[in-house]
Amino acid sequence: MNFDIKEIKNMSNQENDEELAANLEFAARKLATLIHHSTMPEDVKDAWISVLPEMSFEQIEKLLSILEAKYLDEKTKHIDAEYKEKIEKLVSEFDQKKLQEDEEFIEVLKRLGE
Repeated sequence: MNFDIKEIKNMSNQENDEELAANLEFAARKLATLIHHSTMPEDVKDAWISVLPEMSFEQIEKLLSILEAKYLDEKTKHIDAEYKEKIEKLVSEFDQKKLQEDEEFIEVLKRLGE
């Protein structure tokens, strides 16, 4: 389930209070989890928590997006490094193979010219 504060603000009158409360609780838990697992210093986390009551829904939505992106980036950066290493190895192997084939081709050309 994706959370979007705009969706909560624009919920139809038909949606009952329990659904609204559930969506708000989900958003609050998500925000708390993202702040808790953030690599920000503790004093910065505390500062964000203290200004939350003063923030608009749009500001909180932006904060959620930023924290989620940073969280995902942090959790996947080892994958980026791993694939970068694999790609560099493949490029190196390709370059070595190409150099070897070029040298063999030059030798064939030399023999043909004799």
